Amino acid sequence: MQPEHAKLEAEQRERGVFVSGAGLMPVEAGGSFRVRGGKTLATDGPFTETKVLGGYYIVGCTEEEAVAIAACIPVEKRSWVDIRRIALFHPNVEKITAVAPPV
Repeated sequence: MQPEHAKLEAEQRERGVFVSGAGLMPVEAGGSFRVRGGKTLATDGPFTETKVLGGYYIVGCTEEEAVAIAACIPVEKRSWVDIRRIALFHPNVEKITAVAPPV
């Protein structure tokens, strides 16, 4: 599916809405870590109920455009695409939103 993802990224770059994106390594290559009561707890992935999270795209566009882009993301038949807004709490938020305006 990588060529399809590369094509989609190129299209979104051309439209000027692509901000970032990448594939993610399998959960075996990382984990979630939490500190509770001074002790570090580790789990086997980003979320205990999620065993595979393939990657992400960050685009600066309207919600309607995000839905249209999501419909083009190549996924296996048993997979799906989630659309989430990003909360920007950063000291340079004005510079960041100039690149990717909030919707």
